[in-house]
Order: sequence, then C-alpha cells, then structure tokens
Amino acid sequence: KRLPNKLLKKIGKKSVLEHSIDRAKKIKIIKNIILCTSKLKQDDKITQIAKKKKIDVYRGHQIDVVERIYYASLNYELSHILYITADNPFFDIFYAKKILKKLIKNNFDLIRAFNLPYGTFCYGIKVSSLKKILEIKAIRESTNWERYFTETGLFNVHDLKIKNKNHRWSRLRLTLDYLEDLRFLRLIFKKL
Repeated sequence: KRLPNKLLKKIGKKSVLEHSIDRAKKIKIIKNIILCTSKLKQDDKITQIAKKKKIDVYRGHQIDVVERIYYASLNYELSHILYITADNPFFDIFYAKKILKKLIKNNFDLIRAFNLPYGTFCYGIKVSSLKKILEIKAIRESTNWERYFTETGLFNVHDLKIKNKNHRWSRLRLTLDYLEDLRFLRLIFKKL
C-alpha cells in the first residue's frame, strides 16, 4: 500500500532523494554522506542519483537493514552515525547536529528526538551497538531495528529533550509513505 518508487518522485525539479541528500550536505559536521541501499536491480536508479550528487554508496542485504548499516559503517571506518531515512526530506538539520554532537560526547548507543514532527527526526547510533544487535537478533528482517535498542534492555538509549515548545509537534506527519503524503510535501515545497 505504500507509494512505489517514492524516492524517485519529484518535488519541484528534484527527486525526494535529491532533496534529502542536499539537506544532509548542510550538516557540515558529518564526515561522509553514505546512501545505504540493497543490491537489488530496482535500487540502481537511486544509486545513480547518489553518484550524481557525489556521495558514497554502500549496497548490502535486501532486508537486513542493521547488517547493511553496520557493514557500511565498517567500510567507511565510522564509530558513530547519523541515520536519516531518505523519505524524510524535511529532517531537521538543527536537531541532527545536536544529536550527533551529543552522541560523540556521551556513551549512548542510540539518541532520538521523538517530540519533533514525524519525518523531521533522525537517529544517532554508536556503530558498536549495531554489531551487538547482529549477534542477538534471530531473524534477518530488520527494517524495524529500533526495537532492539528499546526492548532488550541492553542499550543506553537517550531521548533528546526538545526544549522549544514550538518545535514539539509529534502528531504532525512530514514523511513520505503514501500518495497523499507526496501531495502534501509538494504543497509545502511550493509554498516555501
């Protein structure tokens, strides 16, 4: 029921993926921008966009997202990552920087900021915690990887406090899953 090929859909003159990449490039404190995707042929188009935008690409397992992220991190010798899903072209740059800085300074395995509108938050992850998840998980499918952090009791999870009450809109949805989301995002981009 989700919108097929959603990262390739256009908002204005650019694809959703291009908007997300351009936004990630504004986070000056990150070392690499890496598109993590599967080895499936259907992902060739998004890989081409990433190369055109001059970012790195790592292609891994089709359904094991944790494995894909972990090996991409190893490949690029990273100890911490800022995990942004490409179908969130409105992720918040200000909070992304805060999450990454706090992650590096503290001993957290996962940092998240849930009081922000859905589709504007991202995650800070310590790479060594991904290895631990790979060791304990029983199934390959790991698109819902966050529950390993929150339900096992094995990880130090931190919820970033959103002090500005004008930023706390947790019921607002700014992500892309369905056609109505795409129409809404296009309207916002047009207005802005």
